[in-house]
Amino acid sequence: MRQLILLTLLSSLLIFIQWPGAFEGIAAPETSVKSSNDAEVDLSEKEVFRGRIVNRISRQTLPFAKIGVLHRNRGTCADHKGNYSLDLSGIKDSDTLRISQNGFEADTFLVEQFKNKFATGVAIIFLNPIFHPPVNLMDYDEDMTRKVIGNTSMSKSKTTNFVSADLGTELGVTIQIKRQATYLRDLSFNVAQNDYDSLLLRVNLYYLDNRLPYDAMLNEDIIVIAHNHSGKVSVNLLPYNLIVDEDFFVSLEWVMELGDTENHHLLFSGGSKSDGNYCRRGSQGDWIHYKGWGPAINITAIYE
Repeated sequence: MRQLILLTLLSSLLIFIQWPGAFEGIAAPETSVKSSNDAEVDLSEKEVFRGRIVNRISRQTLPFAKIGVLHRNRGTCADHKGNYSLDLSGIKDSDTLRISQNGFEADTFLVEQFKNKFATGVAIIFLNPIFHPPVNLMDYDEDMTRKVIGNTSMSKSKTTNFVSADLGTELGVTIQIKRQATYLRDLSFNVAQNDYDSLLLRVNLYYLDNRLPYDAMLNEDIIVIAHNHSGKVSVNLLPYNLIVDEDFFVSLEWVMELGDTENHHLLFSGGSKSDGNYCRRGSQGDWIHYKGWGPAINITAIYE
């Protein structure tokens, strides 16, 4: 039963706001993040494409849409106005570029085709929206069993963070479901340290295929805006009819340039070192097993 809808985020210490317009094996990292692309590309030889990602029907821009080269860890996401900048220096013409957004059909180009089509370096990309039928409201009884699944740590000493400062980098954990028709009541994680004045993250939920994150479960983005520096995030999910019947994956994604990543830190409370922890360095990149602490994410589940 793959029925999930958008979560509205509520928090006592962090303020979470849904952005208008329907957004959207590696060792443990150091306590600050560094761009993985900086060491790969000679700045004097960059081949940068800039543009905007747009809804083909409404002609509205798609904030935080993903664009990147498959299997190359070279990707990014658009800003809140749908604008993006992508460096394709050193990428093979035979590689594949993928553009995607929750609730839209993904589009792909061979890199050679993309470069030829947008030879000026300005690339406006249109995505087709997908129609999703309405989801029936959840029916549950107050006497049903409730159980917290995942990890509840709020540690400030056992922490984890993103492995890259590239937009689109993700870090997450597998949430195991032991019963059929499991209703998701709420979701929590803890920001142990945040040195930035503001913070913008995307929360992603994925189906699994061979234990790896695969298809996105959401039809719209969940964008998190944190105005306070640290604290527990508590998200009420029950009014939004989130129902699952199989294990799934939850990730946090870096979607906004924050400036100085050398002297500022963003740390999440660490959960466990598990085979179900995965990360990727950039948008559309490959998922790899994360050997460090996964973020401590927990969900209150309801079942019969």
